[in-house]
Amino acid sequence: YRDSPSAEQCIATLNFTKFYGAPCRVMAKARNALEWTQSNLIVKNLPPHTNSQVLSSLFERFGAIHSAKVKTTNTGRALPYGYVQFEEQEGAQKAITAAHAHELRLGTNLISAEWFRAREQRPNKQIFVKNIPTQWDEKRLIELVQDATKLAIASIS
Repeated sequence: YRDSPSAEQCIATLNFTKFYGAPCRVMAKARNALEWTQSNLIVKNLPPHTNSQVLSSLFERFGAIHSAKVKTTNTGRALPYGYVQFEEQEGAQKAITAAHAHELRLGTNLISAEWFRAREQRPNKQIFVKNIPTQWDEKRLIELVQDATKLAIASIS
């Protein structure tokens, strides 16, 4: 666009418009790579039918939202987490404070919000075990790995 007001009008008009049944996301381009990391949150424990527009509405009371996205499967089913990027770091901090004070709810779900960290910045706490015999259950998997490590949760999917 030739000017910022025109770009902002496009965002306000088209953001969350559905194309072929899926809402599109329209947002301003970040000027540098560090810009998004300083105000981006990961949000967890979202109810099953939460969409990006609902997520944005929940967090807009803390500050201007640059982007809100509920993560979905390939079939479009909402997963219980998403991301909210604020325009200012202060808005993100207010949201985290509210989440820690148990003030963020969607229906009966207590929502958690934390600073987003890129995968390479997070400690890896998960393992993937391939070619598990089909007759094994979670109990047998736990027996296998429990001797080697302190196991918190195991699941077979």
